[in-house]
Amino acid sequence: MSRKGMSPKAGFTLVELLVVVAIIALLVSILLPALGQARKQAYGIVCSSSLRQLVLGWMLYAEDNDGRFVSASGYQTTIGDPMDPRYSSPQNPEWIDPWTDGVSKEGCKRGLMWPYVENIDCYRCPIDKRYEKTNNKQWRSYAISDAMAGNYYQGRGCNGNEGRRRLYKLEQIRNSGDRLVIVEEGQNNPATLMSSTGSWAMCFLANGKGRWLDPLRIDHGMDSRGASNLAFADGHVDRFDLDTESTSVMKKTAKGQDILTISENNEELSESLEKMIYYYSSAVR
Repeated sequence: MSRKGMSPKAGFTLVELLVVVAIIALLVSILLPALGQARKQAYGIVCSSSLRQLVLGWMLYAEDNDGRFVSASGYQTTIGDPMDPRYSSPQNPEWIDPWTDGVSKEGCKRGLMWPYVENIDCYRCPIDKRYEKTNNKQWRSYAISDAMAGNYYQGRGCNGNEGRRRLYKLEQIRNSGDRLVIVEEGQNNPATLMSSTGSWAMCFLANGKGRWLDPLRIDHGMDSRGASNLAFADGHVDRFDLDTESTSVMKKTAKGQDILTISENNEELSESLEKMIYYYSSAVR
């Protein structure tokens, strides 16, 4: 057959190319959010596993120390014997070492929990981006509940906290499935980020009402509401979903607003705040 009789090669027209591009763009727009949610779910699973290992390490430490909890007060106290395991001092570190740099990898490794959880990855949730934002300094993502730290708490503007005794031995716990031990703490203010001490507290005002004092990280939410993972004294880990009001409080705190001031302006207890008060304060005698 002569070349003159051959049909020219068929090609895409401009319209056809534009249609293909539009279809690809549509598929990407559909798949990317799903991939983002899948990645967030995977991070949440890793975070839950890390919390489970930490709370089991917390339990093992207590069993090896006559039932006493590892210290997590975050400040030096003048109450009692300074070498008592319940009290923190530069000579007596806590679950992490808050006296040098308790948010760093080295601060975690110098803590009393390290022999029980010797995997540095367990001290950081992969969804926590503060490590990159602080020039690789803020490694630790978790904090121990102040109510399980073993001594008195004297908090800023929290008159109702005075005289509230922290638990300090396993035998004092009742309903261990409701006793909050470890949280994903959410300090984001650059002025206080690096002074995080390893404990997490709520505030009780003179009128007896509970308020948020230390923020939670709420990165695990799947919609506009935030969520955070919590570890309890029986060793289980649950995802804690915040309501809209408490999500708003945490987001404002992440932008540098004072959490105690924000929460004091809320007269009514939100659903998630009331539940957290139970998890936290029901452990206080």
